[in-house]
Amino acid sequence: MKEELPNVMLPFVKDYFQANYYEVININSESVEQKDKLLLYQFRSLQELGKFVEANIFLKEKLKVVTDELIYKHLSLWKCFNEIFIQAFESFEIGLKEFEAVFAKFQQNDSQLLALYYGLKARLLELGISLGFLSSLQKTEAINLHNHSYEFYIKTNNFEEALLTKYRIVELHLKGPTSNKLESNKLLLQIITESEKIQFSYLLIKAKLKIAQLEFEEAANTETLDFNKVDNTYNAILEIAEAHKLDNGAANVFYELGTLLLEYGYANGINLLNKAIERYKILKEYTKIQQSWRNIARWHLQRGEEAENIKAEAEVNQLNEHISIQLSEQIEDLYKIFVAQKQGDAAYIYGFDDKSEQKNNSWIKNQRLTLKANTYISVGRQAEGIALMKEIISRYKTIGVTPFLSEALFNLSNVVVSDNTQEAIRFINEAIKIDEILEDYYALSQRYFQLASHLFFYNKPNFIFSSEIEDYFNKAEKYALSSHKVDFKLQLGNIYQTKGQLYGIINDYENAGKYLTQAEKIFDNYHLTPQLAFTLSQQGLVLLKVTREFKNPKTFDDAYERFSESANLFKSNSLNTSLWRTKFHQALCKYELAQNLPSNSEEFYQNLEQAEWHFKEAALLVDELRFVADNKTGIQRQLAVSDFGEDKQDLYLQAFYANFWMKKDYINAITWLERMKSQSFLLETSVEKIKIKRTKTYDDYKLLLQKYQAEEKASKKLLLKSKMEQLLSNLFNYSNIEKKTGYIEPIANFNLIKDLVKRAEEANGQQILIVQYFSVPTLTVAFGIRSDWEQPKIYRINLNYETLKNTVKTFFHKTEGVRNAESSTSENRFLEEFKEKKVWDISFEQNWQQFNSLITPINEWASTDDIVCLIPHGILHDLPLHTLKIQPNQYFIERNPIFYSPSLSILQQTLERKKTRNKKDKKAVFGNPTHDLPFATTEAEYIAEKINDAKLLLNEAASKDKFLELYPKSALLHFAGHGKAQASNGLEQYILLADKQKLTAKEIFEQKTSADLIVLSGCETGVNEYQTGDELFGMVRSILNSGAKSLLVSLWAVNDSSTSKLFTSFYDQYTVQNKAKALQMAMKTMISEGYGFYHWGAFVLVGKF
Repeated sequence: MKEELPNVMLPFVKDYFQANYYEVININSESVEQKDKLLLYQFRSLQELGKFVEANIFLKEKLKVVTDELIYKHLSLWKCFNEIFIQAFESFEIGLKEFEAVFAKFQQNDSQLLALYYGLKARLLELGISLGFLSSLQKTEAINLHNHSYEFYIKTNNFEEALLTKYRIVELHLKGPTSNKLESNKLLLQIITESEKIQFSYLLIKAKLKIAQLEFEEAANTETLDFNKVDNTYNAILEIAEAHKLDNGAANVFYELGTLLLEYGYANGINLLNKAIERYKILKEYTKIQQSWRNIARWHLQRGEEAENIKAEAEVNQLNEHISIQLSEQIEDLYKIFVAQKQGDAAYIYGFDDKSEQKNNSWIKNQRLTLKANTYISVGRQAEGIALMKEIISRYKTIGVTPFLSEALFNLSNVVVSDNTQEAIRFINEAIKIDEILEDYYALSQRYFQLASHLFFYNKPNFIFSSEIEDYFNKAEKYALSSHKVDFKLQLGNIYQTKGQLYGIINDYENAGKYLTQAEKIFDNYHLTPQLAFTLSQQGLVLLKVTREFKNPKTFDDAYERFSESANLFKSNSLNTSLWRTKFHQALCKYELAQNLPSNSEEFYQNLEQAEWHFKEAALLVDELRFVADNKTGIQRQLAVSDFGEDKQDLYLQAFYANFWMKKDYINAITWLERMKSQSFLLETSVEKIKIKRTKTYDDYKLLLQKYQAEEKASKKLLLKSKMEQLLSNLFNYSNIEKKTGYIEPIANFNLIKDLVKRAEEANGQQILIVQYFSVPTLTVAFGIRSDWEQPKIYRINLNYETLKNTVKTFFHKTEGVRNAESSTSENRFLEEFKEKKVWDISFEQNWQQFNSLITPINEWASTDDIVCLIPHGILHDLPLHTLKIQPNQYFIERNPIFYSPSLSILQQTLERKKTRNKKDKKAVFGNPTHDLPFATTEAEYIAEKINDAKLLLNEAASKDKFLELYPKSALLHFAGHGKAQASNGLEQYILLADKQKLTAKEIFEQKTSADLIVLSGCETGVNEYQTGDELFGMVRSILNSGAKSLLVSLWAVNDSSTSKLFTSFYDQYTVQNKAKALQMAMKTMISEGYGFYHWGAFVLVGKF
């Protein structure tokens, strides 16, 4: 910048704009007549540097000493303008009125003041439009105001400000609605002529750059781009900047051309942006440096170049400390909430919302509501999110035509489409009407694209590609073809890719191949690696579908080749979120090819081994992604990890089938079955990590894989592959938790459980059998595991799945409220109910006992009195398998002590938790908190007397606060009272304490305990909500997560009196037996006294026996 800049007032506007803003701030003037003008320029310099709040403070102080009346008026208008810009007023509307009020105070016949007023008001309209406070149609009013401003500047011979105003008109003409490029070009030529005449080089360069940009875009969009001409044009502008020593202008030349090149897919734009960055550094133009790095980061992100993107983003973040942009409190709050929403911190957003409401923060009301709505949707609160979205739309509709309204309608359509496709289509059509007015071709392409997709899936499962759908796709394609910018090309490629995918769904393989090939060409030409990799994967899926339909084994290889190409691209760009799925598809190719080969052939075994290899690679990638994404805590962490596993179940299922059916490898099948079960549950219940050597970490496996891929000699490749197979086998039984420290998490397998069971048997002097179930509509299998077996035993169960499903729905998952006041008012009432329940038992047994085959193999696998651990799967959860009959006249529980576990891995965790029973341990018994369960009082009093030093809390003493106080301190905690399951939201399951205060599973989840046993003697305390991945949500999950070794809970609504009897009997045995044996003895006592299993069968022991 100008080194010879004098330490006096700059006499002309053009010199101000051509100067370094930092230098202007530091100018001092001794001349009284120049001081007031200098204040004006220094204020504007603070604004140009982004120091908006500082500029406002500056004006508040300096206005007091301004002597020139005209400058005082100018600064007063600027001050009000600036206060609106930093959102110092309660709302935009109030700020605009204040601006008018300030102007009204002054005489309005001064041309200089009128020029400033019209110009600033036009800019305020532009601000209102950009923030969504004003309709985009008010652009015409803004242009008219700028025209008035221009006329008054000309009248006062202030040609520099007049030309700057004309340039703002150009920028408005280039935007929709009613964009006018012809008028813009005409005005730009006028600006260039006038700027040359008055030697206003700053604006001359801006105007020439704008014309160069328009010419470049026109040529690029019509495919007539001549780079020699482009170079000549920009070099000529650069010469003007250097001739006038305008370093900022020269840097802008590199920035503008570099940005344009990147926007149209030319990589040499990066070199030009780097040149711009070097020049901006000298000028301390940190904002421009940051924007340059942002453009570079976006380029790398589009191409999946993760390392380069991370480097560029780091540069962006480092510059924040140099950029002195000051934000108002409202904008800072909006920024914080945006970051919070990005991080999934819903609690912060809800808290912020209360704070924001108190502030009556109208400036960010719409943005805040939008973020809040998105957060509701992301955490599954659909109804609340949709209601907020509709409120936002109503607010924007009062404003008029604005892109914010279009975007809100578009977002809402995507949320409601699965439940109400017609409504979603209506919302998109409304958005389209707005975008047509705004002339937003990119948005129109998006809208028609989404509209076509919505209509296609609306017809599921009978998908059709109607002429209407085709018409919408054609419109989306037309708008995407309106520009050759990378964003438009990316959109066009996505349209072709989606059309190919949809044609594949309806088995139109010719069209599927055609459109996927078109997408491949676009993504390849523009080096859009993630999209290219995804398209190659889609081609593989189409080929795989063709192979399945036409039974042509050769096309398995073609599909596998496509998946391999896709995998290599995903891997080279570290796109593991897609790589795992491609590895899974590679596995399917080899697995299904093996199914078409003779089972005794070498090729059969080779393909199965390759399939297993790819299955394991995919599983390890899923593990890595799960724990990389695991940046939340508590409930939010659980929901995130659970959701993460939803689309991974097919991977585990197919790998299970490959081992179970094809390889007959039941040990490996059990390991894959474990991966289908309670992965996020396992993550929380693990307290201790197992540390292994770094040579067994996933990082080392990846390094070995890279060496294998790079090696050319066959003998060395064979050796490397052998090492990799061993390492993969070792790693497969673990999930990588913390790579930096080398800590890993065990996924239980056959041998691990055998060793653990052996130690438990030695400690208890009893044999243990583990029965793990696998149950889907087409197959139900029981796996038997014992410490003295070399292999697991299997038993295929002949089961009518639909009949079992109906039985579960009719009987077990049907609440018949019984532990309530009515069932406890008198013994006579109980006896009447007992008779009713006995009838219920008899009618039900005819249904329930038809499923005795579920426990048939246990007759052979376990002897009488062996301890049996049952691990249900799928529909078998929450069923009292211990109440089935193992002999015609003998319930299963009569023959064997029984306990349950959600999975082998959870079993491992609970069995390894050490005992804490000692004299110092606290015992707490809570009874009848609601005063309406007399037998619950009897139960609690008996248990407290039976257990030494137990603290008894009855009625109002059994408070929620006391429960939470004693929960972490107690080795034994017994609750006798009301409980209630919540089938649709397991974390809202609750027990009822004094004053009818609910203690939910969600609240218990956050607690910590080392209790040996937690008993919830109430209704439905063991009923769970089950999500994909065999994930439990409810009291069972929460209590085990909190650290308890075991718990006793109920599977249905129980009876007050019989429940009391069961537990008094249980505690008689508990002091001398293990928990499983004590529960068995208590149930046998009830059976011997004639009670039906409704009265004793609801309770199950989960965890450590």
